[in-house]
Amino acid sequence: MPFSDQPPGATVQPCPLASPVPVYWVEIELIGEDDSPIPWEAYELRLPDGQCVPGFLDDQGFARFDNLASAQPCEVRFPNLDKDAWEKLETRAAKASS
Repeated sequence: MPFSDQPPGATVQPCPLASPVPVYWVEIELIGEDDSPIPWEAYELRLPDGQCVPGFLDDQGFARFDNLASAQPCEVRFPNLDKDAWEKLETRAAKASS
């Protein structure tokens, strides 16, 4: 990508300042009834654009996704758990700190 589209010797024009794009994140934490983390559980995260991101929680029952461009709701599934075996505790939009 060229630095400028101006021909050599042309008057320099100021670059417009782009507004920073807000960046958001999603965290998933799975804990048992005894408040202990449930590690390595498979999950599926469906992003607002419809993209499905499968993965496994870490050794603390935790996963985080950074650099999301939207604060729209995401859907989380734990495909190996009975749907009646877990419940959503908290949901909120979170803006990443710069």
